[in-house]
Amino acid sequence: MSSDEIGHALDRLTEAAKAGDPERFRGLLSTSKAAVRGYLMGIELEGTPPGFTARYVGDALQRFLHTLDLIPLPAGPRILELGANPYFFHILLRRFFPDAMVEGANFFDHNIFSGEIGSATHRVRNPRFAEEWTFSYPTFNLEVVPRYPLPAASFDLIFFCETLEHLVVNPLSVFRKIRRLLAPGGHIVISLPNAVRLANLACLLDGYNYFDLYHPETGIHGRHNREFTLEEVKTLLDLHGLVVCRAETRDRFDYDEEPFVVVDYSTEPVRLARRQQELQGILRSAGGKLADRGDNLYLLAQRPWPPTGMPVPRPESGLRTCPPPPPDSAGAMAFVDAMEDDASRLAVTGWAFLTDESGRDGEWIELVLRSPERCYAMACARRHRGDVASRFGLERDDPGFQVTIDKAVLPKGSYRLGLLLGGPGLREAFHDLSMETVVG
Repeated sequence: MSSDEIGHALDRLTEAAKAGDPERFRGLLSTSKAAVRGYLMGIELEGTPPGFTARYVGDALQRFLHTLDLIPLPAGPRILELGANPYFFHILLRRFFPDAMVEGANFFDHNIFSGEIGSATHRVRNPRFAEEWTFSYPTFNLEVVPRYPLPAASFDLIFFCETLEHLVVNPLSVFRKIRRLLAPGGHIVISLPNAVRLANLACLLDGYNYFDLYHPETGIHGRHNREFTLEEVKTLLDLHGLVVCRAETRDRFDYDEEPFVVVDYSTEPVRLARRQQELQGILRSAGGKLADRGDNLYLLAQRPWPPTGMPVPRPESGLRTCPPPPPDSAGAMAFVDAMEDDASRLAVTGWAFLTDESGRDGEWIELVLRSPERCYAMACARRHRGDVASRFGLERDDPGFQVTIDKAVLPKGSYRLGLLLGGPGLREAFHDLSMETVVG
C-alpha cells in the first residue's frame, strides 16, 4: 500500500472512533490490517536492534487489532496505558483518539522489590510518515508501589495489556490499585497470553517445553512468570469490584494454515506439523474443554457507577442480634493488632477493608460474634491507619478499627469472632478472624 492509502485508511478509523460508532470502527478494523501493518512497520524506536520492528509487528499485529476491537466508544477524554513501551500500540491510540489525553507508564528496574518512582524519556519516529514523538512518562513497579503516582478516579479508559504475566512479586495486588485510577463508569482493557492455549497442548504432545525462555538482558520481568486462564482473570476482576463486560480468547494466526512454532533450549525454533483441527479432535476424544483455547485472553471490564439517591445503611450502635454472616470471602482483608479478653470485657483493634472499597462515606466494619445458637454484631469505630492505606493503595486512610464489648450483655457461651464489612454500592464480605472468646 502507498503511504497515501495507509493514511486514508487510518483516517477513516479515526473518524469512526471520534464519532463514537463502534460498529463502523470494528468493521474498518477488519479490513484495515494491511494499512495498520504498513504504518507500524515504519516506526523506529531509539536503541532497538536491527529487525526489531519487523519481528515485533509480525508477532503483535493481530493482538493489537483484537485489543482495539474491545474499546468502548466513545473512549473518553483521558486514556492510560500501563506498560506502554515499546509504544507501537501507544502510537495507535494517539492516532485513533487525537482528542484524548493519552498517557503511559513503564517499569525498567531489574530490582523486583524496588519502590522507587522515577521517569524515563524515549524517542520514537516514523520517517515514512514524517512523524516523531518524545515520550516522557513515570516509571514505577506496579506490584510494589502502594499507590501509583497518578490521580485517583481520573482515567476513562486504562489498558493493562501483555503485562500481568510478567509480574512476579504480588501480581494480584495490582487490580485494586488500577481500579483506584479508574473514574466511576470507566473501563479497563486487559490482554495476556492464555495459559491453556492450543499451542501449549501441541508442545506437550511433541515433548517440547512451553514455558518462556529466560531473558537476562531485561531481567526477571522480561519473561512470562505466570500466565492465566480466562476464568481466573474474570474471577480476579470480580473480586476487585470490576464488572466484566466482555471476555474471550482469540488466536493470532490461523493454525490450520500457519504452523505452531516452538522455541525451547533443546533446539532451534521448530515448526510443528500439528494443526488446530487435529488438536481440537484430541481434546474432544479425551473429554477435554474446547472453549477458550485461543492464544490470548481479551477482557473488557468496568468500574461501576455508585448508586445514587439511595440511603446509606449504617450499622446500629451497640450490640445487636444478626443473622449468620456469609461465608468467609476473599472480598475482605483484615488483621487483628491486639485483643484484650477477660471475664468482663472484650476489646479488639486492627484493620480491615473491602477489596473493592470505593473510598466513599458510609463504608462500615462490624465485629461479629457467633455461637451455634445465636449471632451478634457490633459496629466498630474507624481509626486512621495511614500505613495500611499506603501499603495497599487504599482510597481512604481510616481502615483501622476498634471495638469494645461489655460481656455482661452477652449470654454465656463460646463465640467465634469475625468481621463483616459493607458500604454503599458494595457487596458485603465477611472475614473469619479464627479467634474465640468465652462468656461466663
